[in-house]
Amino acid sequence: SFATLHNADDIARKDIREGDWVVVEKAGDVIPRVVGPVLSRRAEGAGSWLMPSTCPRCESQLVKGEDEAVWRCENASCPARIRRGLEHFASRAAMNIEGMGEALVDQLVARGLVADYADIYRLDAATLAALESASQKADGTAILRKFGQKSADKVVAQIERSKTHDLWRLIFGLGIRHIGERAAQVLARAFGTVEALAAATVEQ
Repeated sequence: SFATLHNADDIARKDIREGDWVVVEKAGDVIPRVVGPVLSRRAEGAGSWLMPSTCPRCESQLVKGEDEAVWRCENASCPARIRRGLEHFASRAAMNIEGMGEALVDQLVARGLVADYADIYRLDAATLAALESASQKADGTAILRKFGQKSADKVVAQIERSKTHDLWRLIFGLGIRHIGERAAQVLARAFGTVEALAAATVEQ
């Protein structure tokens, strides 16, 4: 379940087709990777896999940069992009907002409560406490769960605490391409404030 196929060039090079059985090995005895297809088990007439040309969530055209392997959705309003961006922003390595995980972010985006990073800081405990999520028992019975006041208070406290974090965490949390933790630290040291960084020239 940890082995992925996310590089279209790699899939083409290994000639992995839809419905193929594949060999998985642990590279360096640690990281699982897909080695290639088991040709003896390939279905007759199995077609080559093609990378989708549009985003599966917002249907915008996907774009691949020159000399890059990754295809990207460049629609800033794409729900999937917003969700992943918010998860990264709240992650431990960035603003470290405990309790703001995948499930909560999904609800916030689905209900239109959060569309960008600034919206996180407009959330209040009452709004969060009223959130409900549905799940199913083994017998198919639906269960409705409220987020609850206690959980809401904790998340709001974490959001408030995040305002005191170092500047580099904010810069890293914004998810700017090519700006990892190290580059964010360098930028924070060099400019000191968001305002100074925003006003910086390319040369600076």
